[in-house]
Amino acid sequence: MTDKNLEEKKKKHIRSLELDVYKQLTYSFFLLTFIAKALTDGIFITLGQKGLITNSKYMAMGGVIFFGLGYMIKNRRFDNFWNEFKQLFALFAAIAFFTCVLIIYRRNYAAWQIRDLLNLFTPMIFAYVVLNTLDSGDIVKGMRIALYFSICGYVIQLILKGTTIQEIISASDYSKSLSPLESNDFAALSIMLCFFFCYIRDNKIDTIASFLFAIATFKRLAMIFALLAFVLPKIINTRKAIPRGYRFLLVIVLTLITIIYLYLLLPFSPDVQIFGYNLKYLSMGRAHFLTELFINNYKSFGYGSVEATLGHSLEMYLIRLCLELSPIAVIVFITCMMNIAWTNIYCVILIIFQLINLITADSISAIFAWEVMYILLGLVHGTCKNDTGINYAIIEMNSRRKNLPS
Repeated sequence: MTDKNLEEKKKKHIRSLELDVYKQLTYSFFLLTFIAKALTDGIFITLGQKGLITNSKYMAMGGVIFFGLGYMIKNRRFDNFWNEFKQLFALFAAIAFFTCVLIIYRRNYAAWQIRDLLNLFTPMIFAYVVLNTLDSGDIVKGMRIALYFSICGYVIQLILKGTTIQEIISASDYSKSLSPLESNDFAALSIMLCFFFCYIRDNKIDTIASFLFAIATFKRLAMIFALLAFVLPKIINTRKAIPRGYRFLLVIVLTLITIIYLYLLLPFSPDVQIFGYNLKYLSMGRAHFLTELFINNYKSFGYGSVEATLGHSLEMYLIRLCLELSPIAVIVFITCMMNIAWTNIYCVILIIFQLINLITADSISAIFAWEVMYILLGLVHGTCKNDTGINYAIIEMNSRRKNLPS
C-alpha cells in the first residue's frame, strides 16, 4: 500500500471519528433535553423556583442543534425531513417577514415577539437535525427514556403538591376539566409521547404507559385523542392514505371554526348555549382576555403583539394568529400543517388534534411536544435513514413482524 493510500485511509478514519463524536454528543444532549425537562418541571417549576437550572433544558436543546448541525455539515446529510422542513421554514419566514413589516409600520416592538418566534422555529430545526443525525433506533430509545423520565417527573410533581388518592377520587370532574391529577407542565408532552408510542407499538409496556400518562394529566381533548390513538390502529389501518381532497376540506372547516369561535367570544357577540352552558363561560376566561384586548384598543404590530399587549397569553393560538396577521395567516398555517401530515390517516388525526388544541389553547409554546410531533412525522414518512443509507422504516418492519397491513 502506497503512502498516499495510507494517508487517505488515515484521513477517512479521522473523519469517521469526528463524525462519531458529533453524533454521540448530539444523542447525549438529545437525552439530556428531555431528562432536564422532566426533572426541572417536576421539581423546580412545581416549587416555584426558576433560573439557570430550569433553563438547562433549553441549553441542552441548543447542544442538540449545534452538534447535530456540525454532523450534518461534515457528513453533507440534509435530505431527511427536508420537504417538510422547507414548508415549515417557509411558514416561519413568512410570519417573521410580515412581523418585521408591521413593526416598522406601527413603530412598535416588544421583546416578547422574539420569544414567540423562537418557540415557533426551535422545534422545527430541532426535529430536522435529530432526523438527519441519529438513527431511527436511537431516536426510539431516546423517546422511551423521555417517556419514563417524564412519568417520574409527573409523579414527583404530584407528591410535591401533596396530592392524595382521596383527593383524586373526590375532586376529579371531567365535565369541568378539574382534577388534582391535571398538569399543565406535562400534558402537552404526554399526549405527543402517547401518539408516538401508539404508532410505533414495538413494546406493549411503552404503548400502555404512554396512553395512561396522557389520560392521567387530565386534559379533556387530549384524553379523547389518546383513546383514538390507542384504539384506532387496532380497528382500522391508520397507515392508509386518505384522498387529498379531504385535507383541503379540513383546512376550510378548521379555518371556519377558528373565525366563528373568535366571533362568538367577542364582547359584542350574542351568547351561545352549548350543552346548557354559555360558550363564554366554557372558554374558561379566554373571552375575558379578548375583552381586555379590545379595551386596550389593540392594533397589531406583528406576531406576538397580542401577548405583548395583554402581558400574558391569550390561550388561543389560532385566534391570536388571526388577530395578529389576519385570517390568511391562519389558512396558511393550517394548510402547512396538513401538508406535512401527508395523507397518512394517523398523521392527519395527530394534526387535527394539534389544530383543535391551538384554537382553544396556546400549545404552540409547548416546544418539547412539538419536537416529538415533528420527529414522529419524520419517522412515519420513512425519511429517516440509518448510517448505511438504507431506509430504516421501523414502522414497516414492525408491521411485517406482526403481519399487520402496512
